[in-house]
Amino acid sequence: MLLKQTSAGVFATGLGVFLIAYCTYMYVRPAFCIRGSGRALEVLVGFAGGAAGSATAFPAAIPTIWCNARGLTKLEQRGLVQPYILLTQVAAVIYFSKVGLFTSATWIIYLWCLPAVLAGTFLGLFLFDKVDEAKFRHVVLTCLFASGVLLAL
Repeated sequence: MLLKQTSAGVFATGLGVFLIAYCTYMYVRPAFCIRGSGRALEVLVGFAGGAAGSATAFPAAIPTIWCNARGLTKLEQRGLVQPYILLTQVAAVIYFSKVGLFTSATWIIYLWCLPAVLAGTFLGLFLFDKVDEAKFRHVVLTCLFASGVLLAL
């Protein structure tokens, strides 16, 4: 209901500006780390990621920021964010199916995109072990920053 009251463009721009600011701050102050949190805050992060994902098709932004701010290793981040993305995507497919948003044209587009998705997945799997923790953090921040710029435009 919150998303219905907010313009998608305004929300995307706001998220983009937030990503730019966050990444800039983390580049300048890389030692920043949140230690304690609690389940309630983690649930809030998941909820915020779902809301942001519904509005911008970018559900992993908020959980990725949270993992980064917590100082989690790349394996811990991967273990949390990848299942989160899978669950949000499955939920989206179920929702879209129930409200009639899937047509034969949608499935054709999915099939056309599948080779690029698989290529990106295998490239990511191949490169994951070749990148150390510091480079991983830099890559994540760079991708979030670039996403922020694109959302803000």
